[in-house]
Amino acid sequence: MALALSRGVPRRRQTGTTGVVDGGAFFEMIDSWTKQSPSGKTVTFKIEGDRKSGFVYSAKMDGRDIKEITGFREELTREGVEVMFANYVAGK
Repeated sequence: MALALSRGVPRRRQTGTTGVVDGGAFFEMIDSWTKQSPSGKTVTFKIEGDRKSGFVYSAKMDGRDIKEITGFREELTREGVEVMFANYVAGK
């Protein structure tokens, strides 16, 4: 399966009581899961957003939080998010 990936521009985010506010846009939590990396570390993935404003994908490991803010109108699957961040970490 080929994915069209886009490198987003990181923006400052503020956590609200029911979601995340970013520059006036509200991002609703859609999914969150954890997975073991090949090195044995736990990675937490999150998908936030909606089809109107786009999606925010994030991965957190060892206190490092990587976010992709996209204008995609189609939501990536869990597998697609994991591939996107694996490629990012590998420098692809």
